[in-house]
Amino acid sequence: MVCCPRLGRRVSVVTTMVIALGGAWSHVSAQTVTDPRYVEFTASADHFALTSGSQPMVSGYQMGWYLSGATAPVSVTDLGKPDPDGTGTIRLDLYSLLSATPTPGITYTARVAALGPLGSSSSSDSNPFVFGGPCTYTVSPTIASVVSAGSTLTDSVTVGSACAWSATSLASWISLNVAGGTGSGAVNLAVAANPNASARSGTVIVANNDVTISQAPALCTYAASPLSTSFGSPGGSAAEQVSAPTPCGWTASASASWVALAATSGSGSQALSYTVAPNTTSFSRTATLNIAGNSVTITQAPGCTYALSLASDSFMYKAATHTTSLTTGAGCSWTAVSSNATWLKVSVASGSGAASVSYSVTNNNAAARTATITVGGRALSVTQASRR
Repeated sequence: MVCCPRLGRRVSVVTTMVIALGGAWSHVSAQTVTDPRYVEFTASADHFALTSGSQPMVSGYQMGWYLSGATAPVSVTDLGKPDPDGTGTIRLDLYSLLSATPTPGITYTARVAALGPLGSSSSSDSNPFVFGGPCTYTVSPTIASVVSAGSTLTDSVTVGSACAWSATSLASWISLNVAGGTGSGAVNLAVAANPNASARSGTVIVANNDVTISQAPALCTYAASPLSTSFGSPGGSAAEQVSAPTPCGWTASASASWVALAATSGSGSQALSYTVAPNTTSFSRTATLNIAGNSVTITQAPGCTYALSLASDSFMYKAATHTTSLTTGAGCSWTAVSSNATWLKVSVASGSGAASVSYSVTNNNAAARTATITVGGRALSVTQASRR
């Protein structure tokens, strides 16, 4: 095939094979490359030119594979017509162009040819390259055990420099720092703390190898919150939040009968409600809840109620003494006073707890009269008749 003068120029190859190391291009010249990843060449000077018939001078590129010293290719790979970069260089991922890995252990060179309607032009030989065979992966370790508090493990991947691999966690409590790589590398596995009182096992797939992670169960530790609560004299209800790994069991008890627990046992984390009865005494009181080994203090303010056996009383005109009974809780203090009436007096000014309270009147030589005494906040109306 006769080629037009312009297309007759040879296509120069700057670096036919390039391997990416750490994201940088590593150019080679004469040395043999094992498991090459990239092909790089200089585009034809006529890459964008047109024939007199307005056809592209270059319709595409082909790469021929040659055995050492051979003049005819053993294989040809179609490279298409990718656009060159700003330096006129075309770089392609070699593995994306191959349908199968070439025979391992054979040393090749390559030539890139520019093809067009008027002919073709070929580069000089590339540097030698050889393939190591199918990718085989070694992952270590494939079995590991961690403590309940969690830990970080490292899995090493050993493979050829051009072999890609991936890493996936099948357990939500195991996270990976990378999703894969190319060539030998490592994956860090972060194992979260085990919140349960039972052992668990998870799987991570690294480079097609199952990595099994076993984790010890969490120790049964318990906490209760809050550790103290105060109530007024009317009492009421509240709840303790118990925190424990599932399924750690626990018990609960109260030191006083005036505190009633909704349950005396449970497991794991949950709320435990309780009720405090009204305090009818004049003393504050304290009870202790023992919940999963935690001591919870309950305090309650004092509360006293008072009642008199009489709401009213009457006397004849003569001097006399009567008694009324005051009912209240033990320790409940009280006072007894009379209204501003000199003819009516109370026997005691104050006291504590239930009592009999005496009150007396003097002779009444005038008109009928009424006054009031107050005991423990309760009023007693006293009337005395006239002598007339």
